[in-house]
Amino acid sequence: MRSSRRFREVRPQLHLNGDLIARKEAEGISEQYLVCVDSLYALRGRRSEQRQAEKDAERLREELEAERGKGFWRRLFGPY
Repeated sequence: MRSSRRFREVRPQLHLNGDLIARKEAEGISEQYLVCVDSLYALRGRRSEQRQAEKDAERLREELEAERGKGFWRRLFGPY
């Protein structure tokens, strides 16, 4: 990753989260890291799983809200 823009995108994963495995290539003002491709793929996989879980949760909330509108919960548990 030679581009400084891309470096800024992965910097938190390198230093804060430790999600990426990297080796420092250059010191000083323009630090450069050589990032392990396998760790990039693993991070991408975790992010896609997280996005899918968020989509599933949103779909479930919408379904529950739709059922609430039909009086499902009132019939099931009685009036609140």
